[in-house]
Amino acid sequence: MNKYSVSIITFLLTLPTFAQGISGKYERKDNSPIIEEGTVINFEKNFFKEITTGHLGISSVRKGNFKVKGDTLILNFQESPEEAVVISKKTKINQNNISQEFLTNLFININFREGKKRQDVIIQFKEKNKKFIAMPVRAKNTFSLYNNKIKSFTVSSLGMNDVLVDLKPLLGFSTIIEIYLSDTKFESANPKSQKFVIEKLENGGLKLASLNKKDIWQLEKIK
Repeated sequence: MNKYSVSIITFLLTLPTFAQGISGKYERKDNSPIIEEGTVINFEKNFFKEITTGHLGISSVRKGNFKVKGDTLILNFQESPEEAVVISKKTKINQNNISQEFLTNLFININFREGKKRQDVIIQFKEKNKKFIAMPVRAKNTFSLYNNKIKSFTVSSLGMNDVLVDLKPLLGFSTIIEIYLSDTKFESANPKSQKFVIEKLENGGLKLASLNKKDIWQLEKIK
């Protein structure tokens, strides 16, 4: 074995072993200003999942794949696999007179994910001046709107994430809308690919600093 081979082997042995040591479950200590919230991120093989649990057990999830190059962690976030609002049918209304210029017909079906038991649901129609009309709804509902001042509506249920529907692209249409309520919300990240410099901490945790130093994660290992 020549001296060049020895030098290469020595160099490889001294490289950070982050790729082998980063797997596991960590609690984020940097982004929970609200006492009731907690964020856990789990690294397993080449995949990760970040779960933030808030009041009433409502959760938001970000996930994707990751890889380690030297002391740099690269997170590639995935798009949400589930949609909370699905337009199943949209048909232009034939306007026979001027009174129908702003007519919008909505056929709204309420669904619960994860086998959740059906419970009380509230819809809030919000006008552009921030006033709103709230009313209880059933599994299937029909609404006719005759103005363009109502810009959106929100579907709410206790222990579920709120679902916001933008009405602007639906003005002048008859639309069938499937609403899916869930206690877990999949969120997209921007940008979808993010890089962090890894620093191992004495307690087995990690400090992740984005390359521009604007985002720093403090991770405490819990498993």
